Formats: sequence, structure tokens, C-alpha cells
Amino acid sequence: MYRSLLYVPASSERFIAKSALCGADAIILDLEDSVAPAQKEGARNRLASSIKRCAAAGADIWVRINRPLSAAVRDIEASVLGGAKGILITKVEGAEHVRLLLEVAERTERDHDRREPLQAIAVIESVKILAKADDIARAHERVIGLMGGSEDLALSMGANPTHEALKIPKMLVHMAAAGAGKYSFGLFGSVADYKDVRLMRELAEEAFGHGVTGATCVHPSVVPILNNAFAPSDADVARAQLIIETARQQTERGVGAYSLEGRMVDEPVVERARQLLERARRHRRADAS
Repeated sequence: MYRSLLYVPASSERFIAKSALCGADAIILDLEDSVAPAQKEGARNRLASSIKRCAAAGADIWVRINRPLSAAVRDIEASVLGGAKGILITKVEGAEHVRLLLEVAERTERDHDRREPLQAIAVIESVKILAKADDIARAHERVIGLMGGSEDLALSMGANPTHEALKIPKMLVHMAAAGAGKYSFGLFGSVADYKDVRLMRELAEEAFGHGVTGATCVHPSVVPILNNAFAPSDADVARAQLIIETARQQTERGVGAYSLEGRMVDEPVVERARQLLERARRHRRADAS
């Protein structure tokens, strides 16, 4: 799954032209905050051609849709017809909100004979919705993951979008996603400070350590940082392989828990190693394609 998801304003021909070469696993064509109200209709009308251009290098294309229902319906219809992989449902209010919008997607697919179901990532952007995160994650089979919107979450708390302010609400979103067996996206901080390379790397490495799948970014310079941080390192892979091989040997001897390099190893540790190797294989296949 995606290590890096790059936001691209759907109204900017210049950014759209450059996006295919940025190396992101996914590109999010944004019809929401980065598009001025007067430009939204034009960006929506050009969405199919924009999707085609952004997908030229093989990245999956997602669309961030608008919140008002009237605009969201038009955005979803354009996303389905344009061939987007999925949509980011912004300012989610609850499970029924998600199901309502995905009903629009299903209807549009039937009407236009689209065979691939449009997927969704639900974006939680208010602290009052955090209590509903688990229900939102389980709202529909098309919801593949959750994300917390940094700036809006901070605004809803009356806080600055700092790491300290955002870590707990973002962690609650992450745990809801993990508990539902869905992907989790985002850093425990804001992506707005993209020029601070050290900060971006630290936030990405922290999120990876907590089990987050990947993160969005607003500038192409952050893409390689995310791709590197959210993929297991060679050292991680080597240790996972050692754990699994040692576990095999110990199992043959009838041993359950044992010590390896000064640390206890039991079944959860072995299973975590298996998952890490699968994640590494998945990213290597994506990089090779």
C-alpha cells in the first residue's frame, strides 16, 4: 500500500504536468482546499484528462472531494467517470455520511458500466468526530483506510498544529483504522512545514514505528522522505529474516519463547517479522513496476 500520497491542486496545469514524475505511490488530485471556489467547476470538468496525465508513470490517482453534498456528488461522479482509483471523503461526520457518498459512487458505476469499485479513505477533521472513528472505519467495505486532517483537527481544538497537539487525536484515528483492519495514513504532526527536511523525516519515522501505512505530503520534495521512511530498511529486513529462521529452528526443537541477541522472542515477535517482510516485498514490487 501507499507510502507517499502527493496532493496536487486539480486546477493547476503546471503541477499536474510535473506530478507523474515525482515518484509518489499515489497522487491526490485536490478539488477541495487548494482550489479556489471560482476554479472548482473547471477543475472538475478537466478531471478525466488530469487523471490520465497524473497516472502516466503508474501511480494510483485519488481525488479529494468537497464537503457540501451538492459539490461532493458532482466530484464523485467526475471521479468515477474519470477513472480515479478512489476518493478522500473530507470532513466526515459519521458512518452514514460515508455510506451515503459511496451510494452515489455505486449508482454512477452502474449507470456507466464501470467495473472497478471506487475506493475511499475517510478523513476525520474534527475532535468531536473522533468518538465515531471506529464506526467510520467499518462503515463500508470500500473504505480502505482512515486519515486525520491536521489543520482542521487543530482548528477544532483551538490549538496550533504542533506534534504535541496532534499526536493524541491522530493516534486515535490510527488505532481505529488498525482495529478495523484498515490502512492508516498520516504523520503525528502537520505536513505544512515541508521545507523542514529533518522534521519531515522524524515525523515519518515515528509514524512508521507506530504502524502507520504511509502519509500525504504537499510538496514533491517530501515524497522520497516518505518512500524511504515507510519502507522497511535493509537492516529491518535482515533482522526479520533472522527472527523467522531462528523461530523455525526453535520450533523444530519444541521451544516456544527464546532469547535472540539479548531480546525475548515469542509468537507476536515472529508474526511482526513476517508482516514486515511482506511489507518490504510489496514495496519492492511497486518500485520495480
